[in-house]
Amino acid sequence: VTPDIFEAQNKPIGEGRTLTQSDLDVDRLACVIDPNMAKALFPHSDPLGRDVNINGIGYRVVGVIKDQGNVLGEGNPYLMIPLTTFFARYGHRRSLDIYVQAGSQKLFNAAEEQVEGILRTIRQVPPGKPNDFEVISNASLIDQFNHITRYVRLGAIVVSAIALLAAGVGIMNIMLVGVTERTREIGVRKSIGATKHNILIQFLLEAIVLCELGGVVGVLLGILGGNLAALALHMKAAFPLDWAIIGLVVCSLVGVTFGVYPAYKAASVDPIESLRYE
Repeated sequence: VTPDIFEAQNKPIGEGRTLTQSDLDVDRLACVIDPNMAKALFPHSDPLGRDVNINGIGYRVVGVIKDQGNVLGEGNPYLMIPLTTFFARYGHRRSLDIYVQAGSQKLFNAAEEQVEGILRTIRQVPPGKPNDFEVISNASLIDQFNHITRYVRLGAIVVSAIALLAAGVGIMNIMLVGVTERTREIGVRKSIGATKHNILIQFLLEAIVLCELGGVVGVLLGILGGNLAALALHMKAAFPLDWAIIGLVVCSLVGVTFGVYPAYKAASVDPIESLRYE
């Protein structure tokens, strides 16, 4: 690497120093290591001034990158050595990553075009021919991330729809069993003046209440699981009130949708026949 990498990749030094231009000028056998490598190789001692052996070559540790944490957990340990040292030891015919930082957000697009033009000139890419290199920007990474999350979101919607369908069918079956078991009760209610509308509303409300009870339990478990995950990832716990309300509304809709048929069947029970039911 070159000294600019620490600023370009936002890698502040926690101990020691960064690699300098003088390290590159003399092909110094120096290195900067990340916190994970420091913990792995020097768990009980100061890594500064110690050597890390790679293929029989010792690289003196001059700095340790500051531990900034990672929401995805600990990454792979790594070290950085001067670019000229790398070329001297491993040859020039290697693929390289070049990091470029624009002066401001307004200059981002212009900087990207300028970098692409310079690389095409250096690599002698003819006009009209595709690049024989790849330019990756934060914008392209965000686009890739959004593309992946769209598919993840679509998959979550499909799984949720299947779960809701299964839950709705389960609710309907429970209500149908309830109608059969309460046939005599329905007949008694009708015989003392209950209308088909009264029976229909009663069973619809029972289906909605049953779904809402499941919805409340699901919301509570979701909040608990989300907050435990946030705690494990050292993130701020949150209570998504809007999503909780949406979830309960969806539960009500499921109750109405899958409770209509059992409620209609209950309302259609003949009172005379139902009183004979045992």
